[in-house]
Amino acid sequence: MGDHSSTVVVPPIWYVWQRALRTALQVAVALVLALGGSVGLLQALSPQVLAAVVDVLPPNAYAWLVAAFAFVIAIATALSRLMAIPLVNAWLTRVHAGSVPKIAATDPAATTTAGYPDALKSEPEDALG
Repeated sequence: MGDHSSTVVVPPIWYVWQRALRTALQVAVALVLALGGSVGLLQALSPQVLAAVVDVLPPNAYAWLVAAFAFVIAIATALSRLMAIPLVNAWLTRVHAGSVPKIAATDPAATTTAGYPDALKSEPEDALG
């Protein structure tokens, strides 16, 4: 390897399935809030348009909508789990999107027991260790 590359040693991610489940929950809540907010806004601004849309939609369109939401949640969960793979997490850390800051991965001496560099800490010393 050339001089421009550095070794990235990223600690393993804890509770990878918990992170995937949290992502699924976050996406589900976001979808429900987005749908509820848009329907509520449409109902408040133009109830005639909402009534016309409900009249036009066939009954199985609601099943397709639920399936589309489930698909988006499944994709987000799978991506979250994929990003927890150590090799992928190391690459993400190289592009500043990993589970730890890049400086913590490239300079193990700069980290504290919490895994973050002292320079990035904003809490009191006893809060992070």
